Amino acid sequence: MSRVQRRWLCVLLAVAVLVLLLLPQWLNVRWFNVRWDLTNDKRYTIHRQTVSTVNRVTSPLDITLYLDGDLSSDFRRLRQSAVFMVDELHYKNRNIRLRMSDIEPREYSLLERRGFRPVVIQDRTRDGKSVQQTVWPYMELKTGKRSMVIPLLKQNKGLSPEENLNESIENLEFVCVEAIYSLLKDSMERIAFLEGHGELGKEQVYDWCEQLRRYFQIDRGVIGNEAGVLDGYRAVIIADPQRPFSETDKYVLDQYLMKGGRLFWLVNGVRFSDEMLSQNGVTPIVPLDLNLNDMLFRYGVRINPALVQDLQCLRIPVDVSDDPQRPNYQPLPWTYAPLLLTSESSPITHNTMQVSAQMASCVDIVGGEDGIKKDI
Repeated sequence: MSRVQRRWLCVLLAVAVLVLLLLPQWLNVRWFNVRWDLTNDKRYTIHRQTVSTVNRVTSPLDITLYLDGDLSSDFRRLRQSAVFMVDELHYKNRNIRLRMSDIEPREYSLLERRGFRPVVIQDRTRDGKSVQQTVWPYMELKTGKRSMVIPLLKQNKGLSPEENLNESIENLEFVCVEAIYSLLKDSMERIAFLEGHGELGKEQVYDWCEQLRRYFQIDRGVIGNEAGVLDGYRAVIIADPQRPFSETDKYVLDQYLMKGGRLFWLVNGVRFSDEMLSQNGVTPIVPLDLNLNDMLFRYGVRINPALVQDLQCLRIPVDVSDDPQRPNYQPLPWTYAPLLLTSESSPITHNTMQVSAQMASCVDIVGGEDGIKKDI
């Protein structure tokens, strides 16, 4: 092959490659879509539960991202992550579509009446001038006559702005699929908080119930003597009981579970007094006998009546001064408040930081090959 022929062959190959790359955009189609997530925590991989929810979208679902315009580098990163997330959902289901909206100042009052609250930040231009910027970190989802507005930016006062931004990016998948799930719900399922054994009261679980009310009807009450009294509930929550369960109570709960119900146990292994500890600096620790050991053991779980201590723990202020008139508070490790490591493989604790515990007991998995699946 001559030099001229080789040159023409290279030109033809280059033209062919350009056509293959540009033709799908001209025709608004894609040849293929292949992506690899090489991160250790699989932060760019959509969870199975998300895919299952997205696959239920059978009519057009429009997602409007109001985080647009000339943004600072931090908010550009949040916008890029949000666009990437919606793009991933679009690949899973073409009914999901993204639209960007750059908000004009004349539209501020209209958005505020719809429940939007802007974030005002101080930024610097390239020439060093300080400028004030109004940002609308919101996303609106709409399908049919239903719509929902969700905030994208976490504003936890205990975290720095950078930490809030990172947490916001990590929770994008959750807030998106949570909103989609809410828009697709046709009926309101019920959840029951159990009473009658010294469980936490309404005031103590108020914030929890306010979150759950977005998706469920919340009821409270005692079990009673009827075996099927709990059958209509999606889940039953037993929040920190303090008094023993009767055999009738355990039978009703067991029958509910055997019929496909869900029990959420929040149980302590020991009993102690916060008030005595704060006043005297000491408190007796005694086993908390709820008459549940045999029932939980059949399910493959044992709660040990002991306390977990760890040097990886919270710090509390302690007066180390010998002079009562001149207190000197220093942060010292409180080993009874360990910081628990989370599991990246669990959808419950994925991308979650360490969890603080207080007077926690350890749980053993027992039973061996009993046919019950147990996840940590």
